[in-house]
Amino acid sequence: MAKQRYASSIRSEQLLHAAYATLREQGQRISVAALCRQAGLNRSTFYEHYDSIASLERDVLDQVLSGLTDAIRRAYAYDLYEDPLPAVTLIGDYVERNQTMLRFWLMSDEAFEFGDAVRKTILGLGKERSLRAMVVFDYRAGGLASIYRTWLVGDYQGLTIGEVNEIAAELVKYG
Repeated sequence: MAKQRYASSIRSEQLLHAAYATLREQGQRISVAALCRQAGLNRSTFYEHYDSIASLERDVLDQVLSGLTDAIRRAYAYDLYEDPLPAVTLIGDYVERNQTMLRFWLMSDEAFEFGDAVRKTILGLGKERSLRAMVVFDYRAGGLASIYRTWLVGDYQGLTIGEVNEIAAELVKYG
């Protein structure tokens, strides 16, 4: 049975997340005292939710990643070939609203993990469409290097390197 979460507990976590984002945005040193002061909470409330600042950072990263993957999933409901603007607008709006945290994570030691999780989400959605759509989306997201990296790790199961090359050549030639 899932653990019941009370509104006050959820609110405390939201306040701590917002305080963390604010302190990051302002370039201030992150400490439990600074977080609690910014959030208007006491230290015991922080420790009821998190063991350390690192565990708060992990929770914030998970939330940001979850929101981004949700935006990507919603974007996939649109026809990316016919009119990509609504799809990229959904993703772009999320990126704009969360730019402080996204910028922080992209510049952190966790950037590869973050990027890899987003890529896996995109590729997972692509499998629901077609292998060709996966290659096209991967190319548009990361270029030729991304296509070949994805093929090398086996995420284009069913496509030979020759088929990948044909799709890549078409993308390079016609955009």
